[in-house]
Amino acid sequence: MNESDVKGIQRVLTALLLVQMNDMSEGDQVNLLIRAGWANSDIAQLCGVTENAIAIRKTRLKKSAK
Repeated sequence: MNESDVKGIQRVLTALLLVQMNDMSEGDQVNLLIRAGWANSDIAQLCGVTENAIAIRKTRLKKSAK
């Protein structure tokens, strides 16, 4: 499997994830992506918010988990 194949698979998986998240609130979407290990920049771009907003939410999630 070459790099082009991997990128194609990633695009398909991302599209499937976005379709599944369509009925979720933005907050739930962000929380899911954080828990799935997505980078702040990727989440911010996807949701149309700043990376700082994602970092704050990530911090709040960590604090609430304690």
